[in-house]
Amino acid sequence: MNIAMVDVMYIVLVFLLLLLYVLVRRNRMLSIRFMDTKAKLKIVEKFYSEECTKRKDAEKQISVDKLTGLISENVYEEELEKRRAELKRALHDGAKIDQVIFFFDLNKFGAINKTFGHIFADTALKTFSHKLREVFCRSRDLLIRRGSGADEFIVLVEIRGGPQDILEDIKKLQAKINKKLIFTLISEDGGVPVSISASYGYASFINGSVERSSLRSVFSVLDEAEQYMKRHKRSTTLQD
Repeated sequence: MNIAMVDVMYIVLVFLLLLLYVLVRRNRMLSIRFMDTKAKLKIVEKFYSEECTKRKDAEKQISVDKLTGLISENVYEEELEKRRAELKRALHDGAKIDQVIFFFDLNKFGAINKTFGHIFADTALKTFSHKLREVFCRSRDLLIRRGSGADEFIVLVEIRGGPQDILEDIKKLQAKINKKLIFTLISEDGGVPVSISASYGYASFINGSVERSSLRSVFSVLDEAEQYMKRHKRSTTLQD
């Protein structure tokens, strides 16, 4: 092997080493860029995750009444419309089912608030809400406080079966209502026992029939339930 050949081989070797160095460095730069991109993606994902959490928290604050923990007035109509749509689909599929709305209004609440104060009145509302949960405790029951400063409550229950089954279920709920939703609180000022009760009425979406054509609007059912509540209140002379 002559000197010229050795020189050529040396040059080729140096060239290959340089090429290898360039390729390795390029690959390293690409890896760094890729890692930078992944890091940036993680930052973006974290940002959107935090924003999503904030949005959900905000929605929860809007949808839940702060005092009672029940569904708030802000979204209750939307929730009732959703349930009505679900009922309509179920009836279309041939299910024997109805949804009943109960409308509650605390008796003499205005006088209670005026006599014993705002804090005691809030305690009465929170206690009543807790007892509502004890009566209406099924997973599909929808409990609503109507108005942030009001003493009105709406409960939607789903009942399966024919008209007779629905009536029997309503009677059982009424027995629980009459037992649970009358209670006594002791006022902090003077230790006076104060009786808390509520008048109520109810109405159903299909009005005792399983015919799809008789499915009524949310407004119509709410209005009828409220009218029955007012009749109940007048009959017991428990108006404010």
